Amino acid sequence: MYRILLVTSLIVLAGCANATTFDTGRSSFGMGRLDFSTIAGGRDMNTQIFGNPFAIPDDSFADSVTAIFNQRNSRAPSNFTTSPGPSARENFRLVLAFNPAQRGSASRLCRDPQALQLDPASRRPIRLQIAFCQGDKDITARRGSLPNATGPQDPAFQNFMAQALFLTQPVTNRRRLDD
Repeated sequence: MYRILLVTSLIVLAGCANATTFDTGRSSFGMGRLDFSTIAGGRDMNTQIFGNPFAIPDDSFADSVTAIFNQRNSRAPSNFTTSPGPSARENFRLVLAFNPAQRGSASRLCRDPQALQLDPASRRPIRLQIAFCQGDKDITARRGSLPNATGPQDPAFQNFMAQALFLTQPVTNRRRLDD
């Protein structure tokens, strides 16, 4: 009995070893899932990516991230891309910063993401700050971390990115719908 309990405990602990964490985030009161569908549904979604936690070319990394978003997006069908076409809503974008050197505000991420200082790619855990922006203002924002991943094809990284996207997309605001 003791061996079974010990083995079960070790399996559970091993599963938690690469667990992702996200803060509670923030959401603008006025936005909801229906709004996100209107903004991004069936359109290009401008996706800006700063930093790269892996030793691969930045373009390859950005392509991997947008591919994960396009494959794992369970809400409004959108084309997440770093080169949006004319279908994209000009004032809306998703901004990601990998391994920011300091914990910055989401509004700063929307206002001036190029000004962020980023830590080296080799830094672990992988830290992410992500915001869904309308102009210079954040509609939703999250911070998350992943203890380790070997590259963008690592299932832990793919799940981390899918969770980040899900948590960043505004959810239906029932109070607003009742108005």
